[in-house]
Amino acid sequence: MSRALVLETKMTKDEILEYYLNIIYFGDNCYGIQNASNHYFNHSASKLTLNESATLAAIIKSPNKYHPIKNYDKCIERRNLILSELKK
Repeated sequence: MSRALVLETKMTKDEILEYYLNIIYFGDNCYGIQNASNHYFNHSASKLTLNESATLAAIIKSPNKYHPIKNYDKCIERRNLILSELKK
């Protein structure tokens, strides 16, 4: 049985997502959505706007390539793609 199937028998999809968001790397030595939110936007993850959330989602794919400070244009382009896909 695959690890994903085993995990799904022990945790709900919401629990899996929460776990993932708490350990994922966002660049600049930031692990987890709360640390990334504080680092990049100077506030709690619970206060993220849609644009900020999409920016963090963009970073996940490649924290160096989509770094919001070092590669601002690429980050915004990726963020806009994410927002466009969400709109569809």
